[in-house]
Amino acid sequence: MSETNLITISRQEERPFDYAALRQKAIEIVQKLSGKIWTDYNAHDPGITILEQIVFALTEVGYKSSFDIEDYLVSPDGKINYENQAMYSASRIKSLCTVTQDDYSLFFEKKIVYKKEDGSYKNPEKVIFNIDDDNSCYKVIICVAEPKNDLIKNAVVESFWSLWKKWRCMGDVVCELEINWEGSFSPKVDDKNAVNWEHLPEGDYHKWNNLSPIIELFPAIYREGNNPQLLMDYLYPIEDGMRKFLRILENFPNIYSIDENVSIDLDSLDCKQCNSRPFNQMLAMYGVRFPKLGLVSEYRSICCKKQYLRELPELLCHRVGSSWRRHVELMLGILHDNEDPLKIYYTDGLFGIESAGRVRVVFFADLEKLEKNVRDEIEKFVSSEIPAHLLPIFFWKTLDEEEGFAKLYSEWMKGMPENYKVSPEMELWFKRGLTASNGDWL
Repeated sequence: MSETNLITISRQEERPFDYAALRQKAIEIVQKLSGKIWTDYNAHDPGITILEQIVFALTEVGYKSSFDIEDYLVSPDGKINYENQAMYSASRIKSLCTVTQDDYSLFFEKKIVYKKEDGSYKNPEKVIFNIDDDNSCYKVIICVAEPKNDLIKNAVVESFWSLWKKWRCMGDVVCELEINWEGSFSPKVDDKNAVNWEHLPEGDYHKWNNLSPIIELFPAIYREGNNPQLLMDYLYPIEDGMRKFLRILENFPNIYSIDENVSIDLDSLDCKQCNSRPFNQMLAMYGVRFPKLGLVSEYRSICCKKQYLRELPELLCHRVGSSWRRHVELMLGILHDNEDPLKIYYTDGLFGIESAGRVRVVFFADLEKLEKNVRDEIEKFVSSEIPAHLLPIFFWKTLDEEEGFAKLYSEWMKGMPENYKVSPEMELWFKRGLTASNGDWL
């Protein structure tokens, strides 16, 4: 027996701002509210006339709310300022995610720059990262399409180490650096089929805040008859709410902006200046959520969120040393000013076999004001942000000890990463009666 083909009749999707559907819904609500007091729901009834004009105005607001998001972000010239909206091109974000060997290779090929004899600047032809299985570190080969030249060699080496200090992942080490000169490798061929990551959508500009007074939709007898002001006063609350909503649409690019120079008439929008909901929503696009540590004021938290959004492409690389520190600092309310609740430093496990895989995190704070439970929350948060293959060990010290350690830390950062070990003075600093929060000695 053959199967019977059935035609499924699906109910048409309801349009929430369709005039007829909205009118019917409004009448149903009136019927429920009025009961037997109001029984005439025909078009000639004055109450129905008022209801229809309100429904008509609502459909206009609904229509203006149904455009693509690009149309709300666009300026009168038809352009969207993506930087101010904390939205970045894929090419910028993609070029900064240095995690794997291939990521490192592509990143350093683009970022290393050296000056040729003719005064022009050029990038290496190829950068190769190989893993040394014996030492669990990277052997790097930089291929330069030039005859052997000491000046170029020094420029390439300096450029590499400068970038490596900033962009290496926590715990990664380069144990060998080699430069291959012209003739010792095959030049790369440009990929003509490479994807263009720079394309960003644009929108169409609309004038949103042009709602006509609802009373103008009524016949002249309503507008010019006896006491029209009574009708205007009746419609005012509804009309005022609509106008405020349209002003929000008009100011949409400014509300969701990290530009300090953008001014918003917050009073007209019934917004509080310290409301961080727009920033929370912008951060949510990238899966970022600030912890509730109770460490900083609401205003300071907003400043940190705004700064985070400005630096977001770099800060998305949580495993990268300098970006990891900045990421944690902003989330803890640290803006590098006199109001910072604490200072934070880290040195990852590159001091020898006995401490491999460890990260020493040193906090300087007013320990009398920073309660133990808050410190525990901070340690828990920082632990969650450190790469899983590394073990964090925490130190808490008073603010007056920070200056001396900062000098040792600066020397460590300036040292050549090929000898990435702390100075004897810093090692002594750690061992001089300092114990980690878990009681372990280093």
